Amino acid sequence: MNWWNRIKDRWNQLGLWLGRCAAATHNAMGKIHIPELITPGRLLAAVYLVVVLAIAGLMPDTDRELHATAMRYLGPNTRIADVLLGPPSGLHLEESMRLDRERQTLIGQYVKQAIDAGATVAPPNVRPWPDLSGQDAVPVEFEAEPEWMLLNQGAAVEVWVADKQVAAHAEVLAIVPSGKRWLALLRKSDLPSPTVGTPKDKPVLRIAALPARPGDKGTQDGESSKVNASPPHLTTPKPESMEKDSAKSKVGRKWDSQVGEKSRL
Repeated sequence: MNWWNRIKDRWNQLGLWLGRCAAATHNAMGKIHIPELITPGRLLAAVYLVVVLAIAGLMPDTDRELHATAMRYLGPNTRIADVLLGPPSGLHLEESMRLDRERQTLIGQYVKQAIDAGATVAPPNVRPWPDLSGQDAVPVEFEAEPEWMLLNQGAAVEVWVADKQVAAHAEVLAIVPSGKRWLALLRKSDLPSPTVGTPKDKPVLRIAALPARPGDKGTQDGESSKVNASPPHLTTPKPESMEKDSAKSKVGRKWDSQVGEKSRL
């Protein structure tokens, strides 16, 4: 059993060496005991300091002016919807949350002055109701909420009454809510006078040109949306009748059955 005795000797020598090291460390530090220095309060304070320093290092520069950007050209009196707003790049978490709150205040508002694609859309750039001063408009009522990217201020529509086209290119000045329905305010000079059809004939709006900067080509070949509308009213709605969007517009939203079938121009 010589091998067992050798292991015991080595173990004893290791124990003596560790004892000498501990004694030397104790003599060097005197009466100081490490466990007495690490109290729960001091440990909590150290953790708090580390967390504060980490947050301070990761905090973004809150002085940066960050706003949503326009996904396309937005003319005056364009109704703001979520699909028309894009986020700037390189956002921190805190900035993203702040920008999201601002976006909610923009939705349902109307552009004051023209905004180029990619430009910022900030609260000072919008108003709660469109300004049609000096413009004669005829409201046409329809039920389904439009696809705001396609049917909004600056678009042009065909107007059909009793299966007859009464206007080939009526400009949309603005779209406003009217209770649970919507009103497309069309330029009066683009519509026939007097109104064609009977009060029972429901006008149908068909997109003829997409919203675009004045002077740019707004028409596009392909499918166009048809919107069943009610006969034109004689007066435009008042701001008091406006309601917030009950459901915010989302990217990729399609016309439902209330909007009507799609047909080619």
